[in-house]
Amino acid sequence: DIGSRTAAYAASELLTRGVPYLVLERFGQSKQLPGNSTKSVKFRRFNALSSAVTELVEGVTPSSQSLTVTDVPADLKQYGGLITITDVIIDTHEDPVLREAVDVLGEQAAQMIERMRFGVVKSGTNVVFSNGSARNAVNTPVGITTQRRAIRSLKRQNARPITRIVRSTASYGTEPISPAYVGLCHPDLEGDIRNLPGFVPAENIQGQARLITYSGVAQYAPESIELAARIRHVRSLSHPRSSGTDYAATDVDDVIVDTVLTMSTMMLGDVAETERLVRRGIVGSERYRLPILRAQLRWMEASLAVWHGDFEVAMRHFRTAVKVHQMTELYVAGSDTVAMIGMATERHMLDSIIESDDFPASGQSTLDWARSMADQFSDNQITVLLAAGVAMVARSEGDHDLAERMVAIWLTDDRPMVWTSLCQAVLLAHVVADLELISYAQYFIDYLAPYSTGIGALGQIGCVGPVGLSLAKLHYLLGDDEAGDTALRDATDVAVRGAGRPSLLRCRLLAATRQPPSPQRDREIADIETEASNLGLLDVVKATGALRSR
Repeated sequence: DIGSRTAAYAASELLTRGVPYLVLERFGQSKQLPGNSTKSVKFRRFNALSSAVTELVEGVTPSSQSLTVTDVPADLKQYGGLITITDVIIDTHEDPVLREAVDVLGEQAAQMIERMRFGVVKSGTNVVFSNGSARNAVNTPVGITTQRRAIRSLKRQNARPITRIVRSTASYGTEPISPAYVGLCHPDLEGDIRNLPGFVPAENIQGQARLITYSGVAQYAPESIELAARIRHVRSLSHPRSSGTDYAATDVDDVIVDTVLTMSTMMLGDVAETERLVRRGIVGSERYRLPILRAQLRWMEASLAVWHGDFEVAMRHFRTAVKVHQMTELYVAGSDTVAMIGMATERHMLDSIIESDDFPASGQSTLDWARSMADQFSDNQITVLLAAGVAMVARSEGDHDLAERMVAIWLTDDRPMVWTSLCQAVLLAHVVADLELISYAQYFIDYLAPYSTGIGALGQIGCVGPVGLSLAKLHYLLGDDEAGDTALRDATDVAVRGAGRPSLLRCRLLAATRQPPSPQRDREIADIETEASNLGLLDVVKATGALRSR
């Protein structure tokens, strides 16, 4: 015998262990009976009225109709099993016997009830067979024709889709679902069902939803890579691949995954993989006529061109992306401004870029524009993002108070990391290092350290160089040369591996500033100056001249 406390625990564990096995229960109508009343319950349905057309005659009362009902009685019955355990076993056995007994009894109870319920459901007479006219004659796998015939039969009988199911927990109650007809099957049918045309596994839907939800968020970039791999594996089980483009031949899911994934691979510093995904995504988006995805990929083409230092190519992609993007539902006012700030940051030519309505009007200086933008800040992610761009302008134009104010504004935004966060932090970290705002340095070090080997990507619309480069400058500012050297190596590796010419020149320039004067250092500075001049990196050219004059 067991005590009341143990009995209560056992009952709770039985229910918790058994509920996951109760599949049919989630789609049936549940009814709780009050205690000390009855063992019987009657489920009642009021039948639909005739749909015959009855014309009304003025002044004549139509014939009355009668309500009819269908009653389905049910009696409460007990099912169960018994395991006998002696007190000696409980006290001396090396295994937790009572706990294990509770577990297996919970599973047995659920499976017992499930088999009983399934037997009742299976005994119905509304049946659709894939072939023949009896269950024992069926020898043809379920196909799309059989499924459609069953759905047609349900609709012709005015069967209503299920919109609520019982919660999959031990608590009593229901939760809403999308309207659907529910099909229950034997595990042996899984392969046939997965082979049905257009079948979408639940893992694919859930994984793809999460992939899109966290797209472009640096914190979830590694998880996004794993999710994409799982989605592709699941899809490969039932969708043949096209040898020409490596895409499934019947839908767009792979195009969506590739397009979204470009943000994660770029942030993780895998430029080659990003370019491969962009190429595949362009083929897929054009094949399936997906203008929104094509617009996003156009932005990423511009970002990759900026990364490589192909600024004229980047500008052409940028102009096309803006036009296409403005025609889609994803356009957000100011996103083109954000993209241009990223490009201008890489080239330090903000004065010459007046492509957006948000940028300086004729006769207005860049600094005046930055100051006007600073007066418009509100609780908006795009506006908060512009704080980083304004800070960059203020730094380059000599308004250090405005630059520091923008850093402080960004730090007060305590929302979780979003797709703009990493890029903003990288830009502001450069401002903090260049203006020697020591009090802010450690915050940005802590924020950026997990992404030291990545790239400061702004979703698909821009990039601002290696994260490690800004980290290195912050570490050097605080006197931690060893950590600075490590971060600089990370940045240099990313730039070399991804052929990021502007970033590599900036890494080499920072490394040169750390070396004592020597002929070798002078040759390195001269080489950096020549290459920077060829790319049009005016800030790097200016910095090499200042370094040579020291």
